[in-house]
Amino acid sequence: MEMEETLLQLAAYLPPGPKQQTDQSRAVAWDITGMECSSKGEAA
Repeated sequence: MEMEETLLQLAAYLPPGPKQQTDQSRAVAWDITGMECSSKGEAA
């Protein structure tokens, strides 16, 4: 799963923090992967 691998790679660069920060970072990661999928013509 390319998307999951991308999320794991992004998560590796994110510093540990409060749950709120983690949720925000996760939302940003999903936005990034969504744009990548859209650029490839795949459904997010």
